[in-house]
Order: sequence, then C-alpha cells, then structure tokens
Amino acid sequence: MRRKSIPSTMNKEKLNLIIILIAWVFLLTIYMIIFSSLNRVQTYWFIVPSWTSVTFLVYFRLLREDEILKLLKHSLKNKILWFVFFVLLIVYIFLYHLVPSYIMKMVDSKNRETLLNSISFIVGNSTNDVEKALRIYNWIENSAGLTNVYADRYNIDHYIYFISKPPFVCLRLGNKNYPLWVLTSKCGACEEYSLLFREIANMANLTVRSIHNPGEDHNWDEVLVNGSWIIVDPGWPIFNPPPSFYEMNRSINGSNGLNMSYVYGVYPNGTIIDLTERYTNVSSIKISVVDENNNPVENAILRFDSFNLLENGKEISNLECATDKDGTCELKLGGGSYRAKAFIGNKIFGYGNETKFYLNEEEPKEIRIIIKSSLLNIRLSPMTEEVISELVIIIIGFSLLWFYFVIISWESFLLHKFLKGIVDRKIL
Repeated sequence: MRRKSIPSTMNKEKLNLIIILIAWVFLLTIYMIIFSSLNRVQTYWFIVPSWTSVTFLVYFRLLREDEILKLLKHSLKNKILWFVFFVLLIVYIFLYHLVPSYIMKMVDSKNRETLLNSISFIVGNSTNDVEKALRIYNWIENSAGLTNVYADRYNIDHYIYFISKPPFVCLRLGNKNYPLWVLTSKCGACEEYSLLFREIANMANLTVRSIHNPGEDHNWDEVLVNGSWIIVDPGWPIFNPPPSFYEMNRSINGSNGLNMSYVYGVYPNGTIIDLTERYTNVSSIKISVVDENNNPVENAILRFDSFNLLENGKEISNLECATDKDGTCELKLGGGSYRAKAFIGNKIFGYGNETKFYLNEEEPKEIRIIIKSSLLNIRLSPMTEEVISELVIIIIGFSLLWFYFVIISWESFLLHKFLKGIVDRKIL
C-alpha cells in the first residue's frame, strides 16, 4: 500500500513553523548574551520577546500578500492577544510609574514612624557616637533582613530583582526621596544601604552625610565624631576605614587601585558638598568653550563621563559647570580618563560637542571645545534627551511586543492546523 504524499501546503506550514522556532531561539539567545553584557538597556523585559519577533520577517518572506492580510485580521480578532498585551501595559505603568511615585512614598512614611519608635532599641545603651554608629551599622547588617544585590545578575532593568529568600522578588529604590522603602523591599545595593544608614543615624541625632562616588559607582556614609568624620560603609561592609581605602582596595581588569573622579556628600536636609579632595589627589581643569569663529561661548553647560570603571563610560551625576562670560569653566577632578560634553541652547535642543581627555593627579590641564552651528552639532538638551529616550524605548518596545503577539497568534493558528493534520492522518 502506497503512503499518502504530504500536501504541499502542509509541507510549507511545517517548514515555516520549524524556521520560526529555530530563528526565535537563536535570536533570543544572542539578544540575551549581548544585552546581559551591556547591562545598560531599559525596559528590556518587554523588548526581549519583542525583538525576537524581527526573526519572523523571514517568515513573512514566505507568505503571499493575501496570507499577510489574513494573518492581521486573524490576530486583531484574537481576544487573548489583546488581554495579554493590556495586562503587560498595566503592569508596566504600575511598576515603573505608580510604585516609585506613590507607593514608595506611602511605605517610606509608614516605615519612618516605625523606626522612630525603634531607635532606642537599635542604638541600645550606647555611651558615645562611635558606639551608636556601630550599633546602627550592625543592625543594618544583621537584623534588617536585607539582601545586597550589587552583583546579582537575575534582574530586570536593575530594578526588579529575584533573590533567594523572602520576599524572593523585590523592587529596588526607584526614588531617592524615599530611602526607607528598602525596609519593605528587603533588597538594595550600596546606595540603598547608604541612604538607609543616613536616615537612621539622623534619627539617632548623629551628624551624618551620605557619600557618593557616581563615576566609579559606589556609595557610603560619614559620621561626625569629636570634630572628625569617620567612614561607615554598610554596603561593602566595613566600619571606619581610612579615606584612602576606596582607591587602594578597588580594582579594574585585575589591576590594583582605582582612580576616583568625583566624590560628594549629601546631608539629610539635601545640602551637597564636594569631598573629592578628601578621597583622592585632584587636578585643576580649565575648559574653554568657543564657537567656530573662536569667540567664547557663555552659559554653555558642561557635563562629564568617567571611564575609570567602565569602558563605555559612566556619567558623573551632580557635576555640571556653566561657562562664564569668557567661555571658561574651572573645576577639580581626580586622575583618570574622562569625556567632557558641552551644550548651548534652550530646554529642548541646541548645539554641542564633546572631547575625551586624561588627567594625571595634581597636574593642571586646559581643554578647548569648539561648538559649531551646523547640523552635525545639533543636540537635544539633557532633559529632552532623557524624556525622549524613555518614550522611544517604551514606544518601540510595545510596538514590537504587539508585532510579536501578532506572530504568536498566527503561530498558534498554524500549529493547530499542523496538529489537526496529524490527527486526521493527513501528515504521517
């Protein structure tokens, strides 16, 4: 008895399905490898499945125009597709907007009341400020139940973390104004630990400030004791190391020591103070910004990236400098590799340019940046750039997500037909 020949249409559907599955797995794997190494992509938990849908362009090449229209009509009628899409949209709005803006505020306020009633228990019968600071440090390390997720790669956007103990899933601090959120989320890295210590120490009537080293990505605290500042670092963790500890005991690419670019302190009332010279030897920099005719550019905004820790650079937050009437700006930074970015314009767009440079400690340096009024030098303002980048990522992510769901809907249709063919013995 002769076997039935496989219908050509079913052969085509089977081949399409195999191509789709192989390409999906391949691209998803490559995507995860690339972006887990870059570690810089926002909202990639939506874009991961969405980008894989680009693979299905291969599939569209195998479809006729009438089949593509059929695909779209079929997908738009799929209630499950609509349901899943809007569920993810609501989850995104909740986690990324409502939680940082409202829920963290409420939780912080509640935890603040609880802490005020617990301060006497935390500091115990401390006889001096050093002992009081040490008791707070020990309480954070041993009794707060926190998980340090600094090196944890099981996360989404460096915001949603999966940890090995309750609550198992936690949200990192999304708004620095509510540092006591960490007592509920139960996870954080050096920044959360630093802000938590500062808040508790302030409640215990200690003179305290949080210390931030944004270019090299670390945060700790200082407490004033008998006229001198002692270092408390609950995120490391270490108590009362010397200021030189942070340059001598951090390394990059196997080398000993790490240059520190800029260090600043923040008091509980929000006052900011430059502390770079306390932690490293600094160099004086004079930056001149001129136009194409060599005329000084006044009120140009200068921002800086440090390459001391990351090859791709890391922005040094809370460090901006505006040029004076002579087009110059002077500041001090520690040694290392930097990028200076100059911008002149309004709140939406303007012109800009940038330059890279290297600083040797205690050696003054002069830098010149030329801003030309040309198309190549048009830049968005820092504020506009931040807003647009977030919006573009969201729009692209959800657009591709929709495309992905459309394809999944059609895949399920193909798979149903394929399995039905096997059951009906049309494919053997």
